Amino acid sequence: MFEQFSQEFESMAAEFDPSEFEDDYEHEAFDFDQSKPVKQHLHEAQKPAFIFSAQKQQSVQDYSTKLRGTPWWPIGTSRPLDSNAEPMQFIGQINLSDLSDFASTSGTLVIHMADQPYAPNGDLNVLVNFFAHSIEPDNIISDAESHCLNKIPLKSLLDLSSSWADGLSRAYYGDDDNDEFYPIYQRYQQIDFESGPCGGSFLGVYPQWWQDPEEPLSSDGEPMKFVGYLGMLEDGVPVENMYIFADDSNPSAPLFSIVFQGT
Repeated sequence: MFEQFSQEFESMAAEFDPSEFEDDYEHEAFDFDQSKPVKQHLHEAQKPAFIFSAQKQQSVQDYSTKLRGTPWWPIGTSRPLDSNAEPMQFIGQINLSDLSDFASTSGTLVIHMADQPYAPNGDLNVLVNFFAHSIEPDNIISDAESHCLNKIPLKSLLDLSSSWADGLSRAYYGDDDNDEFYPIYQRYQQIDFESGPCGGSFLGVYPQWWQDPEEPLSSDGEPMKFVGYLGMLEDGVPVENMYIFADDSNPSAPLFSIVFQGT
């Protein structure tokens, strides 16, 4: 019996193809100039990003970027309701002028969400409106406290799990692990989306993903631009880690897409 098992094992070993068990992920090739220190690559890759003030302040109805507070809402337009005809909660708004990637797009996107981000049929219970700054606002809406945008930019990098970061780590430190790369990367990555103020919410160029990347595509098949990430605030209103993307190929009527990811 042992001899039969040994023969079967040898036969299996001869047929074993390790490539069948390799990760489906293919490492994208990057040509890093290794005459530069790894710190220089990280510095050159940084892009500006903005976080929100942890302290609330009284909010008036204007088109500034903020979380909670009073929305920029046109007079004569009903406030949104969810699929159960219940009022949706104002999550926040983003003045696209705060982001250099949207310099040609003038207006503020306003985000409302139901108590549950998903309707029973699986649809998103989120409403994104885009209003020009020239609208006549609905002054009946009462003021409320909000978290305003901190206009002092921080520096952000591509997600640590991105093929670029993985390729940089491999180029300088080999394939085994990134124990040496990680602390250097962290010094140049100033966005803490996991535990930063206001649930780690930020605006910027690079999304920081809880799970696998899910960049939506525009109608022409190109990736939409990242606008910002909204995390869970201390008031407990469920945000479910909301990633906001935009297609501004038509600056007067940009299109938006929302991606949710759990932790």
